[in-house]
Amino acid sequence: MSSVRLLRVHLDSIRFLLRLLAIILVWSIVVGLGTAFFFAPRGTEAQPSYFDLIGFGCAIAIAGAAAAIVAVGLAGKRRWAVEIALAVALTAAAAVALAYLALWFAPWTVRSRMDAWSFLRLREDVLHWGEAIALFHAPMEVGVGSVAGVIAGLLILLGRRWPRLATGIALGLLFACAVDSVRQFVFDVVIRWGWIIRALHNTWAMTDEQIWATAAVFGAIAGAVIAGFAVRMAGRHRSNLVPAQPAEGSRQPAGPSARRADIQGVCD
Repeated sequence: MSSVRLLRVHLDSIRFLLRLLAIILVWSIVVGLGTAFFFAPRGTEAQPSYFDLIGFGCAIAIAGAAAAIVAVGLAGKRRWAVEIALAVALTAAAAVALAYLALWFAPWTVRSRMDAWSFLRLREDVLHWGEAIALFHAPMEVGVGSVAGVIAGLLILLGRRWPRLATGIALGLLFACAVDSVRQFVFDVVIRWGWIIRALHNTWAMTDEQIWATAAVFGAIAGAVIAGFAVRMAGRHRSNLVPAQPAEGSRQPAGPSARRADIQGVCD
């Protein structure tokens, strides 16, 4: 009995780790594709700097994760929200640990590939990136992602009762974001929110405001859409596993024992 219980614990741990890896993989794909699609058309004009790439990628990652966490949390999937937050925390901790190991604890791994001046400048840039992410990008993009997550979570709850209405509202919001005036209004609100964060913390952003605002909006929409799709697919899978209940008052099909009892009653 103890061996069976131990096996179940190991299987649950493996499933938990696989879910974390799947979250990190999907999250990394969204960040990579979004960054590539944004900077690919500009590659022929000017090569983006490391500040632009890291600022854009961090904005997508943080806004998308915040939107997904809030959306699944409002939809009742609190375990999913905890797993997404844990995956984000583990990824951030791994990035910080790798940067520390490569630049401070064992600097010869990077120092051997560049001159001393470039290495010292890279160290200084990494510290500036960390400051910008902690003081500006994290609170700014969490705010943007939370708004998108609240909208997605409410639509998920509405879809459980009126699925067509929720689908129509979601499509209407997506089409509205494609209108120039609506899109410009959203970007203006996001940029003003970023100015407020910069004024409160007296910090700087790693890239231009149009770049981090675009990344925050795109990441928030992507995280909300992926979270809504995942919750909907999980609901369909669960409904397929649960057998349909017979209607109240309907007669169940008689089994062999019931048919024998009916025959015996007729014979009597």
